[in-house]
Amino acid sequence: RIPQALSTGSLFLDFVFNGGFIPGQSQHLFGPTAAGKSTMSYRIIAANQKVAVDLIDQGMASLPNFLPKYKGKIKTRPVIICDAEGGLNEEFLGGCGVDFTDENFAVFYPENGEDWFTYYKRVCIAYQKAHLVEEGKEKELRLPSNYFGPISVIDSLAAFVPASMLDNDQEQIAFLARLLSNYLPLNCAVNSMAKATSFWINQVRINPMQMMGNNETTKGGQAPYFYASSNLRVSRVGQNEDFLDPFGGDKEVRGYTLKITPRKCRWAPITGNSYEILSIMGKGYSKISDMWNFAQVTGQLKTNGAWYQLEVIGRDDLSIKKNVRAQDMKDHFREHNLWEVFVMQLFTGAAWGYQLTDVQLEVLGAVQTEGVPDIVSPEEETALAN
Repeated sequence: RIPQALSTGSLFLDFVFNGGFIPGQSQHLFGPTAAGKSTMSYRIIAANQKVAVDLIDQGMASLPNFLPKYKGKIKTRPVIICDAEGGLNEEFLGGCGVDFTDENFAVFYPENGEDWFTYYKRVCIAYQKAHLVEEGKEKELRLPSNYFGPISVIDSLAAFVPASMLDNDQEQIAFLARLLSNYLPLNCAVNSMAKATSFWINQVRINPMQMMGNNETTKGGQAPYFYASSNLRVSRVGQNEDFLDPFGGDKEVRGYTLKITPRKCRWAPITGNSYEILSIMGKGYSKISDMWNFAQVTGQLKTNGAWYQLEVIGRDDLSIKKNVRAQDMKDHFREHNLWEVFVMQLFTGAAWGYQLTDVQLEVLGAVQTEGVPDIVSPEEETALAN
C-alpha cells in the first residue's frame, strides 16, 4: 500500500490502485462527453479534503472523509478548481461531498491558459515555503513529516485558450498542443516541489483521418499523456438505470455504470485492465456497489453460482458461512454497517493481509460509532495482528 496516498473516493478503486494516487504527481482523466470525469474528480476532492493530522505518519490521513464520526485533530486540505468551462455547479459539488464553503476551497476562472499556470505556481510555492521548518544540526529548511499538499482540478484542458489567440484573434496551428507542451512540465515541477496533486480533465475526440487502429484522440496533443503519472480513460457502460437510493430511503435515483480503464499507471500493475463501479448522478459512487466490489476483490465475498458467502477479515461474528442470495447479502451489508469495517480494513492495511501495528489497532477501536459492534474486540486483537 502506498504510504500517504490520496484516496480515489472508492474503497474498491483504492484497493486496486494500491491505496490511491501518489502525492506530488499529476493524473490525466479523459473520456467522452458526460462520461463521469468531473464526478470522479469531485469525489476525489471529497475523499481527501479533510486530513487527520495525527494519522499522516500511519498513512491514514484521509480516514475522516470515510468515517465522519472520527474524533481527532482534523485540518482541511487546500483545494483549487480551475473552471475553464464555466460550468461549475455548487449543488453538484455538495452532492458529491465537497465542502465548497471551507476557507481553503477556491475556484479560479482563468482568462487564458497561461493565467492558470502562473496562478497555480504562485499559490503552490507560497504554500510550500510557508510550511518549511528548520531541521537537523545544520538547521536546513525542510517540510515536516505531517505536511500535506494542495489538490487542483483543471476542468478542462480542452477549454484552455492561449493569450496570443485572444489578443490577435487569429487561428494558430496546434495552439493548444503548444500551450500544454510549454506549461505542463512547469505544472509537474511545481507539484513535485510542493507535494501538490493535479487532476487534468480532458475530452476524447474521433479522428476521421485515422484509418487503422484506435481513432480516438484527445485535445492538446501528447503532452498530457507524457507528463501524467496515470492516464485513466473514464466512460459509461450501458444505459442509465432507476433504482432505490442506496444511501438510504425509498426515493428512486438514476445511476449508471462507470468504467475506468488505466492506459498508464506507474505505481500499480493495472495498466490495460478495466474496473466498473455504479455511480449515482449528482452524488458519486454507490456505497453498496463499492462495498460489493471491495469484498469481492479482497476475497471476502465468495461466489457460488447465484449464491454468496461472506468471510470478513478479523470479524467472524459478521461472516456468513451459508449460501444466501445477492439481495440478502446487500441487506446484511446495510444492517451491520460493514462500511466502517471495510474502511478500517483498507486504511490499516488488513485488506492486503498486512500485520497491523499497535497504533493501527488502537485506531481500529477508536472510531467506533453508537449502535455498531466493536470493530476489534480484545479477544480478536491477537488473531487480527497475526
